[in-house]
Amino acid sequence: MADYIGDLLKKPSNSCSYEELLLQSGIVTVLSVILGLFAAIFLGKLLSINFISLFISFCLCFLLNFLWVAFKPIFEKKIRYVSDFGEDKIHYEARSSLLLLFGIMAGIFVTSIFYLKGFLFIQCVGIFLSFVFPVLVIFLRRDYYYNENGKLNVENDYEFAYDIQILYGVDIFIGFATLGSSFALLAGSCYISYPPLHCSVIFIFISTMLFYAILCPDFWNRYLPFDVKKRGGLISYLLICGLIVFIINRIVWGQFI
Repeated sequence: MADYIGDLLKKPSNSCSYEELLLQSGIVTVLSVILGLFAAIFLGKLLSINFISLFISFCLCFLLNFLWVAFKPIFEKKIRYVSDFGEDKIHYEARSSLLLLFGIMAGIFVTSIFYLKGFLFIQCVGIFLSFVFPVLVIFLRRDYYYNENGKLNVENDYEFAYDIQILYGVDIFIGFATLGSSFALLAGSCYISYPPLHCSVIFIFISTMLFYAILCPDFWNRYLPFDVKKRGGLISYLLICGLIVFIINRIVWGQFI
């Protein structure tokens, strides 16, 4: 039995039958819950927060991961999982969906820490959206990142036109500077009546549109003097976007501080 479980855990998920995948995911989930308990106790003591609430957020993340696997037959009708290179490779659509799952789980975990540290609920909404909004856009626009919706000649499904991992990693920080800061202003409007509510709502709208525009490198690549599809070009693009967001934040926050 132990040998069977060990072999099952080592087996690539794409090579498993649905029943094996469920069992594999169930075992991993149980082990993760056990490790999550110890991690929650450690982080609770380290950050001086309620470890039980933190453990619940861990369990929610593990449950989402299990459900993602359990509903795979349904997702497979909309998302391609297996690469042209074989069953041991993951198709680009599945990779974008896994990034979405990671973003939701990271958002739940980080937001729970901020909430337990005393941040206001509205502020926590902004923090959560900073993690989830970019991966949601990346998932919904996955064909544009891959081959610009058919306009780009990509030879195989392992050639992303844009590096979505770098795009997401940097956009978390840009999300804090856009959605996070705009919801912080909204919290001030709701709890201390400053700034005026309409100013906060307008800034949330502008921040959301700006953030979405940043998440469309395939559009801006037509007008920039460098190739955003290359890693150096993507990093340059994100640095420029970060500078623009920083300047806008300095102007907006300067009006209310």
